[in-house]
Amino acid sequence: MVLDEAVDVPPSWHYNHKEDDEEKWLDSLEMRLADIYRTAEIPEIRDVVDREPPLSTFDGIKTLITNICQSTRDTYLLGEVLKPYIKKLDFANNECESRRQRNRRANTAKAHPVKIKKIAPTKGQLILWLAEHGYVDGLKYLSGQSFMDTGPHFCRIVMDHYNCYGFPICKGVFSYSSTNLLGHYISEASGLNDEKELGVVQMLMDAGCDPTPLGKNSPLLLALHYKDCIEVIRRMAKNDADFGVISLTNQLQIPDALFVAIYANHSMIPMILMLGGMKIVMKPTVVGVVKNGSRKFKDSVCCELARFRGLLRIIIPFCSVLSLCDKCKEETGCKTQIPTLMSLSRVAYRNGLRSSALLDDDLVVPETIPDYIRQYVLFKENPFDGPEFFEALKDRLQDEFQPVEDFLVDPTDNITQNF
Repeated sequence: MVLDEAVDVPPSWHYNHKEDDEEKWLDSLEMRLADIYRTAEIPEIRDVVDREPPLSTFDGIKTLITNICQSTRDTYLLGEVLKPYIKKLDFANNECESRRQRNRRANTAKAHPVKIKKIAPTKGQLILWLAEHGYVDGLKYLSGQSFMDTGPHFCRIVMDHYNCYGFPICKGVFSYSSTNLLGHYISEASGLNDEKELGVVQMLMDAGCDPTPLGKNSPLLLALHYKDCIEVIRRMAKNDADFGVISLTNQLQIPDALFVAIYANHSMIPMILMLGGMKIVMKPTVVGVVKNGSRKFKDSVCCELARFRGLLRIIIPFCSVLSLCDKCKEETGCKTQIPTLMSLSRVAYRNGLRSSALLDDDLVVPETIPDYIRQYVLFKENPFDGPEFFEALKDRLQDEFQPVEDFLVDPTDNITQNF
């Protein structure tokens, strides 16, 4: 199990690396142990900081964490170790982000951060060390500390194990400046299908980390950017993650989880719809507002969804309000219709269930219900939903990840053109 072990640093440092660059960077950001713990008086901290020869920042922090986990397990000491370190780490991350923003229009490698050798442990690495030592009380303590929430800084989320046309599309659902411990771990893990990785995720949820926290960037949405996220999404559902949340800054005003799945991981759309218990309101238009120079989505919602093969047919049965423009009616063969009472009842019934209940068919629909009604409530083949719905659904139920562009109606379409 490998985390992205690099701390975000100025892009100029990434691409002009010399023997003494690490020394200069540490000096400029005061990231040495002696700088971080200049005023510390606790013996356990001073014993590590004052060693000769001095430990590197990475090894020093790891030693401090290991000592706490293996001996005192003192949450107060853990806080005294991490508070000053995280303050310096956040400053380094912010330096990277501000420089990346200045270079983002440049057609050079400097506009994009890359992995660098280990200099200072990230928050995800700190969380992993605590989890590997089974220090659950330490994780519970940190989950309630605001100094651990800042970030993640999305300049790092451009690594190979993510699948997205960039967070610019999904920025509306990642509008907060913080996440929780689970979000930090997920944003840095190299994958989410290994038993050890899944074990850490489960440990964090058991320690009180919500997969869909209010007012913070959602670990659930971060997980959806991984190709191999099926099992971790199931575990989040068992933890009653809320798949129906809609952020105010979500440009389509459809559930955030569905929004991210559409643009990052189409094969997850059926699972997200089934677990969401969601009522989708598809209004004729979304009136965009230009804010901070950013162009907002202005077209009809149906027009945006119609860019993807079969997507409208999948979503229509989950709509409590449905309005399609004439162009979409003609091109997709779908039509505006008033949802039937039976359809609204199904949506309302599923919407009243927790995601953990939606994982279990037997809990969703009592066995005494006629079989064809059971099939209807469970969105399995039935006499009421058209065959086109199930064909489009099966199209996305693949064993292997499929790139989002494979589902575009027009292969030459620029997926980012409306954002």
